[in-house]
Amino acid sequence: MKASSLLYQRDEAPIIGVTNGNLHADETIMLMNGMVANKHASPVIDEWFGVRYLDGECMGILPLEEVWRITGYRGNLIPGTTERRYVNREDSAASSEQIDAAQLLLEDAVSRGKSMLSDCGEQYRAQADEEVTRQMDRIEHWSHARKALLQSQGKNTKENTKQVDRMLEQYADWVQDTLDASGEPVIRIAAAFVGKE
Repeated sequence: MKASSLLYQRDEAPIIGVTNGNLHADETIMLMNGMVANKHASPVIDEWFGVRYLDGECMGILPLEEVWRITGYRGNLIPGTTERRYVNREDSAASSEQIDAAQLLLEDAVSRGKSMLSDCGEQYRAQADEEVTRQMDRIEHWSHARKALLQSQGKNTKENTKQVDRMLEQYADWVQDTLDASGEPVIRIAAAFVGKE
């Protein structure tokens, strides 16, 4: 499993037994992070979610808050601090069968994660298109105002007009590259939660 934690080696993630009774022994929740970057390699979509399984059958994708509610792994606040304490009982370790079952779910979980990111991407693109339009309207308004100012000052030369047009073009490219979710989806498995009774 891929992990985003420095506590585990590359391609590893913890399998955590949940003892609160909200997750049964035949259930698994894969905690995942999915990202899509723009052309500057900065994430524009960054989602945390869980994929829940019962007897190897996918029961759905859960928002992060629901994963925390079911597993109880948000931790308890240490009084007087902003730190959280996570407590596991000694008998909460996953069984070898649960570990094997979680390994078998990886490919399906990653596939479902990518599909969810694709849906997020469609929603993001609709919002990004609106933002690109807003930004372009703003910069075009600036361009017209700048050219009018240059003309009123008698500085409306060909060179000044070209400079304003270049700035407009550069800004348009920057806005498009910054808001474009064009990167490949990256899925990371952060942990697997299994029920312990």
